[in-house]
Amino acid sequence: MLIGPGQPEITEESGLLVSSVAGGHQRLDSPGLPLEGQNGQTCFPLYEGIYYVEITGENGCVSVSEPYLFLINGILKMGPKVVSVSPNPARENTLVSFAAAPEKRRIQVFSAEGKLISEYPVKIGETAIQISLGTFSAGSYFIRFDGHSKGLLVVPD
Repeated sequence: MLIGPGQPEITEESGLLVSSVAGGHQRLDSPGLPLEGQNGQTCFPLYEGIYYVEITGENGCVSVSEPYLFLINGILKMGPKVVSVSPNPARENTLVSFAAAPEKRRIQVFSAEGKLISEYPVKIGETAIQISLGTFSAGSYFIRFDGHSKGLLVVPD
């Protein structure tokens, strides 16, 4: 008799979904539909939906978590312009624009794998932040502000 891995659980920490077990695959809508590139212990959810984690044990047995409903909470009613990124694609700098912040906020930049790369404070009343891309490698990133995400493509010089 083969004994599989314990059933993983999903929790949310700072906007990331975290599996109780290292490894596995983050899933969306159905345990059979893997999210490409989301096979680590954390997952950066790009939109609301139902997520699962599937873990394969050393003996090949599989265990699937209970469904986790990810909702974006605390979204400000900021009109049609929530967040924009320009230029995009970008080489040296990009400007992240948004409606005036009614309180202190932060902009977060995540790698395509969901790893937090950097954070930028947003002061009350600010409507834009310029991000220097000098330390960023070429590739895809996600910029998150108040629960909204925008993709950013950094191109080589």
